[in-house]
Amino acid sequence: MISVRVSSYIICDAYLYKMLVTSTPIKQLSLTFILLLIMSVQVVFSQHTLGLDKSGKVKRIHYYAGDHLKIKLLDKEKVSGTLDVIYDSSFIIDGRIILLSEVSTVYSTRKTMRFFGGALMVSGTFYFGIDAINNILNYEARGYVFSNSVWLPSAIMVGTGGILYLLSVRRTKVIGKSNFRIFNTTPIPIKPDVTNPTEE
Repeated sequence: MISVRVSSYIICDAYLYKMLVTSTPIKQLSLTFILLLIMSVQVVFSQHTLGLDKSGKVKRIHYYAGDHLKIKLLDKEKVSGTLDVIYDSSFIIDGRIILLSEVSTVYSTRKTMRFFGGALMVSGTFYFGIDAINNILNYEARGYVFSNSVWLPSAIMVGTGGILYLLSVRRTKVIGKSNFRIFNTTPIPIKPDVTNPTEE
């Protein structure tokens, strides 16, 4: 990550203000455009990403600062949370710094499979619930609460959805491999790793 001091922008703004007062409108627009361009280039390129290589249609998943990440460490501890900062060889999840070499497994999600799994579970439960309520309201005429023609299809839908939902979470082993790496997308010198996130 690149650390930019606020004071540098204040000095730059003050300097540009003096130039803008004595400049023509075209020069003013040009200087403003250059300043915005420099700031946008710094924002675009000043970042690291975590890249997870895996099999399947999507060969690599990129995790950016602000994304949710779930991992398992070498000591079997599972850590899940928001990815705050990415450094050269470490990253921070919810204020906790983790070395890349400490990670043994990365959990990723098949979003399409999870969506259909959740949809099947909700649909099956809703179908079963509506039929049960309808049978309760008409119990005197029907004499039963659960319809044989409804509970079995509902159970199949819920069970299938649950299986798809569980299978949507993919576990990728990374220990001893190079399939979980940090990519530097900035040509500008970056801020070095930290050992104590509270020092930031």
